[in-house]
Amino acid sequence: MKKKMQSVYKKIFQDVPNELDETWRDGVLLGGMAEGGYDRLELAKSYKFAGDILVEKALSGAEPYELIYPILFNYRHSIELYLKIVVKSTNNHNIQSLVTELTEYTTTRYNLELPQWFKDWILEFDEFDPRATAFRYDDIGIKSKISGDVGEFWVELPNLKKVMDTLQMIFQRLIQDL
Repeated sequence: MKKKMQSVYKKIFQDVPNELDETWRDGVLLGGMAEGGYDRLELAKSYKFAGDILVEKALSGAEPYELIYPILFNYRHSIELYLKIVVKSTNNHNIQSLVTELTEYTTTRYNLELPQWFKDWILEFDEFDPRATAFRYDDIGIKSKISGDVGEFWVELPNLKKVMDTLQMIFQRLIQDL
């Protein structure tokens, strides 16, 4: 007769421990009173930060190819969230249309045209991941929607990080002025 094996695994989403205080560093609170700390801006910053940590790890000895998809996914999602904050959009995942809305916003509000280099950097993510799926799934493949090229593309990680730092700085300035 087989004995029933008792699980040694804890649930992932657990009740809050009674003795929890600010010194605990091995978990996080989600929902409830903690929910206010996770607005869209904090999420945008968090996805950017996660991408930064992965770039740092890739450059410090890990195999970069093992981390590139999570890096690009985190950075793309951060850009999408920043765009949604500025243009006050919710369900739109299309970076190209969000950039169009951002261009209209800056033209209307500031009488200012966004620099082409700024739009180009953002739109590179749309070029290679227009539906927010290319960096999440292995069956989509990497393809330029502009040129139609399929195949190999080089992503220089220090440059990618600098680009993301610059984009984040500009987005944060736009958000401060909302």
